[in-house]
Amino acid sequence: EMISAPEMIRLTDEKGFRDLLDNTEPDRVRASLRRSRKGPGDLALLLSPGADGILEDIAQAAFAATSARFGRTVQLYGPVYVSNHCTGDCPYCGFRKDLQVRRRAMNVDEIIREADLVMRTGLKHILLVCGDDPKKISVDFLAEAVRRLKERASSVSVEVPALSQEDYR
Repeated sequence: EMISAPEMIRLTDEKGFRDLLDNTEPDRVRASLRRSRKGPGDLALLLSPGADGILEDIAQAAFAATSARFGRTVQLYGPVYVSNHCTGDCPYCGFRKDLQVRRRAMNVDEIIREADLVMRTGLKHILLVCGDDPKKISVDFLAEAVRRLKERASSVSVEVPALSQEDYR
């Protein structure tokens, strides 16, 4: 049975994706590394057992791609934890819903005060972080916080749960 080319695989193609994840051939991974434009299938190959013996090649390719895209800079940011309310249960996350912790969401004025404290340390790039609970933290709420913060900070980034295409706009 022929396996589809990695660039043709879609994340919804479970069998094709699984076949690539199960790959044991380093040459298929090397071919993926040489492609200038990568897709979900390439990610599967890079995570496959076939990649185990060429981790240094992968690290060098990642370094080259990162350097080409971003240069040799590091940007430090100060996180502002907007809310720890969450409807998800990601095992790695400290916000997950099954943890027995006190839940809290800031209002915009609290976010501004917290960001000001962070910026007094010398960090001028702010990252707003929140759990996945759209009933507690809406896109409009975050947009208002960003509008107010961008007047004070060098940059404002947001780390939010998955949104609809319309909400990302």
